[in-house]
Amino acid sequence: MTDDAPITVAREAGVAVVTLNRPQTRNAFTPELTEAFAEVFPALRDDASLSAVVLTAAPGTFSAGGDMRLLAEPSTDVRRHAAAGETMHAWFRAYLDIPVPVIAAVDGPAFGGGFGLALGADFLLASERARFCTVFPRIGLVAGLGTAWLLPRIVGLAAARDLLLTGRIIGAEEALAMGLVREVVAGDALGERALRMAGHFRHASRGALAGTKELLRQAAGAPFDAAAAREIDLQARALASPDHHAAARELLQTRRVAFDWGRLEEETGKE
Repeated sequence: MTDDAPITVAREAGVAVVTLNRPQTRNAFTPELTEAFAEVFPALRDDASLSAVVLTAAPGTFSAGGDMRLLAEPSTDVRRHAAAGETMHAWFRAYLDIPVPVIAAVDGPAFGGGFGLALGADFLLASERARFCTVFPRIGLVAGLGTAWLLPRIVGLAAARDLLLTGRIIGAEEALAMGLVREVVAGDALGERALRMAGHFRHASRGALAGTKELLRQAAGAPFDAAAAREIDLQARALASPDHHAAARELLQTRRVAFDWGRLEEETGKE
């Protein structure tokens, strides 16, 4: 995509940096932006060259979620609204199905659907300028874009009730305290921190990470026997993979594991 596209994607060393590129609208979900989501997220899901994805936006922004100009247009056509929801969830599911770690770097408001995007990442980094709000109860809507499914799994049911029913705005430090955010980083260092974190995953097995992400998505709702059966299948495939064989040989020969998060943090420096 070009530099003036609604979403830009830059790839380097196996990491795709996805930047929401409409700061003038606070990256609201305009038709232009949602069409770009529908193009970008399936492409990332299917890109076998990637080891990680960073989702970010222009400094001081993330996403305001729904386009209020469209939401304010009166329509009683329930079928039309449902069809629009199906279209939105198609690209959102592609986003959730990206098989490598997704790191969201939030440097501004993540509201409504933008909050859903942040929740859908595997790791959420925030600057001190980040703010989070479900928005939906403020404008008479049911929690949308997967937030009622994702949020309790991240922060617990009580905290999810609080945020989803009150629609109150929380800052980065409160989000960190409730476990929503992994780290709070100075705004001018946020992008670098996200890239450094993404770079660690070049040492990891893509297949193993993809399988683990699938199991995590299914774990909360699946009966144990079904979850165990899927785990057995995915683990058998991982045990038969070249990535596992190479890692096992390295451990035997050098006493070093192929993917050691602590060692990588020491080598690169967390900050």
